[in-house]
Amino acid sequence: MDPLHFIRTAKKLARGRGGKPQQVDLRRAVSTNYYGLFHCVANAYADSLIGTWSKQEIMLHGSLRTVQSFIPEQPRL
Repeated sequence: MDPLHFIRTAKKLARGRGGKPQQVDLRRAVSTNYYGLFHCVANAYADSLIGTWSKQEIMLHGSLRTVQSFIPEQPRL
């Protein structure tokens, strides 16, 4: 999910469709912009907390965790 996609969509809604934007479009633009801003802040906070990972690293980590969950734990001797 790209938060900036939400912000770009909000800008399009706020411009209207060939004229003055309708009230419903303005309300939707504010809501969409808020949603995008929330995810920008959440991503920045998560990055500062755990660092930035590439999408490949995240997918690899998730895949490994999934595989590990199916492997039974070996008894310790």
